[in-house]
Amino acid sequence: MKISIPFMPKSVKAQPTVRCVQHAARNMGVSEHFALNLVAHFLEKVGEETAAGRVVRIPGFGIFGTHLFIPKKKGKEPYCMPSFSAARPFREEVFQCCTPSMAQDKALRNHRKSNHLTSGAKKNTARVFTAMKAMRDRVDAQARRLGVYAGPNSKKAPPPELLP
Repeated sequence: MKISIPFMPKSVKAQPTVRCVQHAARNMGVSEHFALNLVAHFLEKVGEETAAGRVVRIPGFGIFGTHLFIPKKKGKEPYCMPSFSAARPFREEVFQCCTPSMAQDKALRNHRKSNHLTSGAKKNTARVFTAMKAMRDRVDAQARRLGVYAGPNSKKAPPPELLP
């Protein structure tokens, strides 16, 4: 069954995310829709905890926290921005498995340009919750159309291994 990740292009660029969700679903023994909902809830909470000034540590992966951004322009107030620091095992895995020709500098540079620290973070009212909620709603609708269990909002009963 093909999963469509809402708000992502149905192109080659979306495939790494699709493979991550498929891997999680396969190893957990649940539908891809359920796994994607779980990931969305997890990332929503990471955003919430980070926004509250707490550090979220994921062993072997890294930590999410806040970085104090001090504008160079006089009269502008300093503010916090999200930051990620990769853990040593994650850095080592990338170092050992990724060749220089595989580097994704262009994609990261383009993302940074359109999401720069000064690109209106203080003016926007968007939150991780809003994006993740919209994604979960779309995933639930997709799962209902396909008749698979996608989470507590799904009309289909959960598989026995998920019951308490």
